[in-house]
Formats: sequence, structure tokens, C-alpha cells
Amino acid sequence: GPSVTLSANPVIRGGEFISEASVSGITASDCTLTMLGSAALTGTGTLMERTTLFWNSSGTITGGTAFGGGIIDAEQAVNSFTITNFTFYPGSGLLDRFKRGTYTNAFILAGGGDVGDRQFRFGPERQLLPT
Repeated sequence: GPSVTLSANPVIRGGEFISEASVSGITASDCTLTMLGSAALTGTGTLMERTTLFWNSSGTITGGTAFGGGIIDAEQAVNSFTITNFTFYPGSGLLDRFKRGTYTNAFILAGGGDVGDRQFRFGPERQLLPT
């Protein structure tokens, strides 16, 4: 249920994972993750290649890293959410065309390249302040 927190750093390889419970320290590759309700992603979540995280939750993403092919898709719901800290490598991205997200800290663009080497969609008339 939604009042449960999954911890112990779960590793998901392939398939689909759907949760209304908060998850701590997840590592995912070659899969689809869907977070619902008020589920949070705590600790340091890692989205490896060919992984999409459908963020349909109002919970907070406290930290994480997306490598090439790791995408956070926040365009499937309308509730607001927060990302505190996140690192994006080339080929990764964040889709938020409906401006649901509040981004507490600047994103880290790691692994070389520039912003154009990542897939970002923040919606029209949105002000983001880089540091």
C-alpha cells in the first residue's frame, strides 16, 4: 500500500515495476517503472540504459542519476512533484511539458557534452535558473 516504503536498494532488470509505495535506493535497467499516488524516490536512485520512469506521483525524488537511455517521464499525470537533486548523463532526460515539477537544486550534467546531449522538455514559458 501507499504507506509502505520499499528499501534495501532494490535492483530491477527488465520488465515492469509499478508502485504506490516509496522506494529507497532503486537501481533499474532495461525496464519501465511507474510511481503512483504519493510515492517518493529516496536515497540515490539510478536509471540505467533503456529505462523509463513514469513519474505519476506527487512524491519527491530526493536524488538520483540517469545514464544514457534513462528517462523520467512526468507527462502522464497532473499532480505536482519535486526533484531535489538529480544527475543526467548524455542520452538521458526529463520530460515535463505540463510544468508539474519543482526543481529544488540545479541539475548536474555529467559525462561530458552539453544540455543538447540530453532530452529535456519543460513546457512553454517556463523559467529555469541555471547555476
